[in-house]
Amino acid sequence: MEIALWIAQVLLGVGFLGVGFSHAFRFEQVAVNPRTSWARHVGRSNLRVIGLLEIAGAIGVIVPAVTGFVPWLASLAAVGLVLLMLAAAVFHVRRGEKAAIAPNAVLGVIAAFVAWGRYVAT
Repeated sequence: MEIALWIAQVLLGVGFLGVGFSHAFRFEQVAVNPRTSWARHVGRSNLRVIGLLEIAGAIGVIVPAVTGFVPWLASLAAVGLVLLMLAAAVFHVRRGEKAAIAPNAVLGVIAAFVAWGRYVAT
């Protein structure tokens, strides 16, 4: 179980760090990509907030568990990522962007697993 949790945490950390960086600091590149055209409708400042939340979540699922300092924060960060992915899925459903829902669902399930696993472990 511990190995599965670490694999999930590393996947979430790396994934959300990369995507969060793009969302927070590369609006122009994200907005012109046909797969992420939704970013123009969200706006630069809102996308920056989303990106910063993703970066905070990425750091939050890794650092507390690695350091052992306030380890329950890893579970709380994972819950935040679940909520972020739920909001993203609702956004994409309302816009009829069915292809974008699956990644949100997969990441949300992985984050829920980490939230549950780290809550039980602490």
